[in-house]
Amino acid sequence: MGKNITLKSDTTMNFPKGFSASLILVFLIITVTGCSRTPKVQPVLDLEEEIRLSGTDLVVARKTGPDGNYLKGPEGFCNIKDASLLISVKNLGRIVSPASTTSVVFFSRGSGAYQRFDLETPPVGGTPAELILPLPDNACALEECIFSITVDSKNEIDEGIGEQNNTVDALCVI
Repeated sequence: MGKNITLKSDTTMNFPKGFSASLILVFLIITVTGCSRTPKVQPVLDLEEEIRLSGTDLVVARKTGPDGNYLKGPEGFCNIKDASLLISVKNLGRIVSPASTTSVVFFSRGSGAYQRFDLETPPVGGTPAELILPLPDNACALEECIFSITVDSKNEIDEGIGEQNNTVDALCVI
């Protein structure tokens, strides 16, 4: 019978020129088999890497600011142009996703009322899908829009462990 031993190391490693990483957390599973005693080394992937390699993982892409950096917080998903909400659906996975549904829910801060809109989302590969939703009447009140965006809102795609990043909350101050 083999014996599994898990070793963890957070050693700084220096790589030759051309490598982009200078600090790597190394997690290894060393399996020692009962017959040969030759260790087999297999890397353990972190959650983000496992999602990327699992196939399809749809997310709402953040908007970039004038400096080219992604905007942080709920304002990072506010992309209004010509009285329409622009939504960019990105695939972090390695295979093209099938068509799906993206939902937008606008909330009214005062009354608690909401309006839901479903948008057909085409298959998404390396290039994000750009969706356009004309702003509905009364969606934005008191000079702000509060809404959430959910990709794959009808769970049409098996994203494996990537389902937890499907919904974002957004705020637009207009």
